[in-house]
Amino acid sequence: MTTKFSLLGVAVLFSLCLTTVPAHAAVDHTYVSGTGSDSGGCTSPANACRHFAYAIGQTSAHGDIIVIDPADYGPVTITESINIVAQGKGPAGVTVGTGNAITISAGATDVVSLSGLTLNGDETAPYGVMVHSAGTVSISDCVIQNFQSAGIYLSSAAGTTLNATILNSVMNNDGTAVQVSGAGMTKTFVTVRNSVATNNAVTGFYVRGATLTLAGTMATGSFNAAVFLPADSNSQVLSYGDNELNGNATPITGGSLMPVAKE
Repeated sequence: MTTKFSLLGVAVLFSLCLTTVPAHAAVDHTYVSGTGSDSGGCTSPANACRHFAYAIGQTSAHGDIIVIDPADYGPVTITESINIVAQGKGPAGVTVGTGNAITISAGATDVVSLSGLTLNGDETAPYGVMVHSAGTVSISDCVIQNFQSAGIYLSSAAGTTLNATILNSVMNNDGTAVQVSGAGMTKTFVTVRNSVATNNAVTGFYVRGATLTLAGTMATGSFNAAVFLPADSNSQVLSYGDNELNGNATPITGGSLMPVAKE
């Protein structure tokens, strides 16, 4: 018995193969290295990629980009849940002279985590971490310095809620260390814990339309106030009473810290 395949049938099968098998399927763990190359799938330290912007395209949502060694990994825009984790073997992150180091424009339920990064704006770039939208953002063990406008800028999209935590981090020599501009304090919640805002040209913490909670945090060397609340009834700053606001032009402008008891 002889079996015959038409040219049309072969073409259809070939087309299905092309459309169902991607060149590099996204995986839940990718790697970047200062000696890496922006090719392949970044699936192991041996074939690590070079830049965040390439690696993020190879990483599935909710996955991890793991930084192997100290290097400048270039600016990146994050649009879905992702974790970027440096292994703590020296300064690893992003240095930029223009634009933002990391921009987050994710969905209302997306979770973004940045850990162990050093971001440097060379005193000319505007923002270290610019959050346009996300559900939850965690920034831990990071150094964010030399940005003209703000080290970290957090905002929530209209009608959405943002929860953000800054932990064990240093914001140094920025315009403002942490700027929070929300859509109302019931929508935007930011907690800064065990962190330092030092030698910032404008203020340590700027809060508009949001709830900021400070715990075990220091603000020092601010040219204006350590904490600034513009004339906005939708702003409040909560304090666990263990913060240090010393060596600033003034501790707080536009309001007062609201004490919160530790449970």
